[in-house]
Amino acid sequence: MLKNKFKNKSGFTLIEMLVTMLILSVALLGIGMLQVKALQYSYASYQRSLAIIQSNDLVERLWAGMCALPTSRDSIASEWVSANTNSLPTWSGTLVYDASGTLPIYTITVSWQDSKIKYTSTDTTQATQTFVQKISIPVIACI
Repeated sequence: MLKNKFKNKSGFTLIEMLVTMLILSVALLGIGMLQVKALQYSYASYQRSLAIIQSNDLVERLWAGMCALPTSRDSIASEWVSANTNSLPTWSGTLVYDASGTLPIYTITVSWQDSKIKYTSTDTTQATQTFVQKISIPVIACI
C-alpha cells in the first residue's frame, strides 16, 4: 500500500534541475554582458557630448570675436586648444578657415581616442573618434 502512495507523486529530477541552472546561468551572463556594453556606450556618449560642447565653445568664441575675424581666428583657436587639451584621451582640436566662397567657412574638428569601446573580445586598439562641425561667420567691419 505504501508503494502506491509514492507512485503517484512526481517531482523534479536531478537532470531537470541541472538544465534549469544552466539556462539560468547563461541568461544571467547575458544580462551581465548587456550591462557592460551599456556602460561602455554610455561612456562613449559622454565623450561625444563633451566634444560637441567643446566645438560649440569654439563657435561661441568665434562669434564673440567676430569684429576681429578673420585675423584673430588663430589666436582664438590656440586659446581654445590650450583650454581643452587634457579633457579627453589624446584630444586634438583644429580650426580650418576656407574663404573661397561668398561667406567664409570654419571647419572645427575634435578628435580623441576611445579605449573603452571594444568591437571584439580580443580587440586591443583604441578607436579614434572624430566630431566635425562647419559654421559660417560673416566678415563685418565693426566700429
